[in-house]
Order: sequence, then C-alpha cells, then structure tokens
Amino acid sequence: MFTERYWEQNIETYETEEFLMYGAVVVETTVIIENAIKTLPDKAAQVIRLSIKDYTNDEIAKKLSTSVNTVKGHKKVAYCKLRNLLGFLRQVLIVIT
Repeated sequence: MFTERYWEQNIETYETEEFLMYGAVVVETTVIIENAIKTLPDKAAQVIRLSIKDYTNDEIAKKLSTSVNTVKGHKKVAYCKLRNLLGFLRQVLIVIT
C-alpha cells in the first residue's frame, strides 16, 4: 500500500511538523480513495487495486484469467466512477499542497 511505502521511505524525517501534516493528508486521502474503490463492481475494484500496485494490463489479465480488453473495460468503468466520486479531491489537494 502507498501509505506504508511513504512511511518507510521517509522514516528519518518523522519529526518535522510539515512531514507529519503531509503524512496525515496522505493517510486521509488514501482512506477516501480506498472507500471509493469499495463502491466499484468487484472485478473493476480488483483491476484498479492491481493497477495501483503497478501491474500492467497484460499482468492483470493473466492474474484474473481474462482478456486485456476486459481489463481495459473494467478500468474505463472504474475511472469514470472514481472521477465522479473523487473529483473534489483534486481541488482539495491543489489548495493544501
């Protein structure tokens, strides 16, 4: 998960207030995104989670025993719904960063 990598990569700077604030934003944003992913159809959610882990479309297709075109279709559905659910985050992140 991204938040675990974030904390591991930045362990030496834990004590700065800016780092702690940024970390809180990362954690909260991750929770919001994960909750949005939970609203997706099962296959679309699986595809998005694997995509977040840097799997390619080919790798996702093999892992889920489906075609690359099906993976692309699931991504299209997922991204459309996630954009609608999470559109506000773009503005929030621009303001706080």
